[in-house]
Amino acid sequence: MKKLLSILTLAMLAITPQAIADAHGEKKAMMEEKAQVATTAVAFHADWCGGCKILEPKMKEVMDSLDAETKAKFASVKFDFTDDTTKSASKKTAMEKGISNVFPAGEGKPPTGVVKLIDNATGTVLAKIHYKMSAEEIKGVIKAVTARS
Repeated sequence: MKKLLSILTLAMLAITPQAIADAHGEKKAMMEEKAQVATTAVAFHADWCGGCKILEPKMKEVMDSLDAETKAKFASVKFDFTDDTTKSASKKTAMEKGISNVFPAGEGKPPTGVVKLIDNATGTVLAKIHYKMSAEEIKGVIKAVTARS
């Protein structure tokens, strides 16, 4: 019994530093990624949202038309409010990415059909893109926001 406990203790001591190092490495990688990218585009989406069905192809068109330098200045995150499962997963993503301050609070109908451009350093909403905007207007907003960094 003592031998088994000794072996288990040694195994835990051997694994624990590696687990800590791995966790630290993941956190460091996330911080480095966040430091490299100044802005996060957060899409507020739901399958049942008519505005989302209008906005999504416009955003794709704009993203496809952006130069690599502009694309490199921001990351994208999608909050999906289609159902409770996707909403819960999106809330978890918001916490992991450090942008839970823009996740809607409460149980009411969440805002969908919009994309918020968030400053990664401060968490501030820099701009809001909505489904009524044209692709050219959306591109102009993105260019203006990414030009600041």
